[in-house]
Amino acid sequence: MRNVARLLTSGHILFILYFSLLALVNIYNAFPLDGHHPLFEVDFKKAYYAAGDALVHGGPQALWPLIEQAEFVNWPITAYLFVPFAWIGLQNAEWLFTVLGILAIVATFLLLSKDCPSGTRLLLALLFLGNGPLWYSLAGMGNTTHFILLALIISLLLLRSERMYGAGVIIGAAAAIKPMISIFILYFIYRRNYRAAFSSMAVIALIAVFSVIVFGQTITHGWYEHCIVAFSKNPIGAFNNQSLSAFLLRLQTGEKYFHDWRGHDLSFDLHFIAQIAPILLIAITAYVGWKERLSLQSEYSSDIVAADIFDFSILTTFCIVTSPVSWTHYYLLLLLPWGFHITGRLPSDDRPLTSWMVWGSMVFGSLPVVNPISLPSPLEAIATRTIASIWFLGGMLFLFSLFRSGLYKSRAIPQPIPVDIAWFSGTVETLPLVSAANDDVLSPVTIADRTAESS
Repeated sequence: MRNVARLLTSGHILFILYFSLLALVNIYNAFPLDGHHPLFEVDFKKAYYAAGDALVHGGPQALWPLIEQAEFVNWPITAYLFVPFAWIGLQNAEWLFTVLGILAIVATFLLLSKDCPSGTRLLLALLFLGNGPLWYSLAGMGNTTHFILLALIISLLLLRSERMYGAGVIIGAAAAIKPMISIFILYFIYRRNYRAAFSSMAVIALIAVFSVIVFGQTITHGWYEHCIVAFSKNPIGAFNNQSLSAFLLRLQTGEKYFHDWRGHDLSFDLHFIAQIAPILLIAITAYVGWKERLSLQSEYSSDIVAADIFDFSILTTFCIVTSPVSWTHYYLLLLLPWGFHITGRLPSDDRPLTSWMVWGSMVFGSLPVVNPISLPSPLEAIATRTIASIWFLGGMLFLFSLFRSGLYKSRAIPQPIPVDIAWFSGTVETLPLVSAANDDVLSPVTIADRTAESS
């Protein structure tokens, strides 16, 4: 009853109503009453399944048309992951991929909500059910982004249990699927977690080598040119690209490229902003993360894992908003830091403005993803320059809330919440999700002493 009473505040009631409504809208979008089943219209059918089918019936060379058309954009060797789906036919493959995706989402939820009060679990469940990008990835596109969400929290838990090689392997595999995750390798190097960094780079190197061995240098280099260079060179202005550069292109051109998935040039001044803004944001991100860790080390000495959670949260948000291509379903990855916030694990500023920024980012970043409707010309020109980038704006709002929290703190550090990781660690221990991961070179106490001396 106490947990229920705590939920019955105006803010929680609004949260419950809003995300319950979003959940209903998302369920309807996935399974509409008219009987049309829009499952996997794009990514799974045209990319993943098609790649597996091409390998089954045509061998490695048959993958090239999909790469040339930028349908299959992952490392060529990863196409073999989808060969088993081609063996069972498209319809069965769709449902199998859906079930695997649901299991990954449920596992992520269980890890985030472990040992939380029932009221907190309810809020977290509604956050998941009401998240538009999550449904978009799971049922609309048939993408793999929700598997990356699980990979991030598993890698963090492996760091907590000092399984550095395992954490690195998970991040390396995730970075091979979503290149923006590669920033975590730099994070490992910064933290002197050299084993994690080495294993991450080893995974990517092996994937590159096997791609060249199996598909040849020509196809592998062609993949790099068509799927990496082409996407990073000029921004795509389509409505479902929610990156910084896409926002700037729509700001410049309005509705002109709203349904165009080709790259286009920015004006000189906006191109300069697109180049310099990520550099400034990564500099601020690094400084805020350092300041946060310094504060937590000085206050809590050996219990500094809250800083790792803060680091994972700010890095995840940064790589989403600054990636040259950030499809709308990438924003489901914000469920990780949002989940940490709701469960009380994310160190946060207790001032009202910061709290409003966090909740505002959830409101913006969780909206359902639908094909935009046509509007009268004046309204369309305004909408494509503003609300069409609502997920990007939500991501930026959350990033700035983390900046504000790290730079101007009136802090309440949560107590460690135990998380049982025996199911993948092979042990019976229960580790706090909020406990420090040792750097490879120095012990936690040495790190704290070194940081205190440098200040």
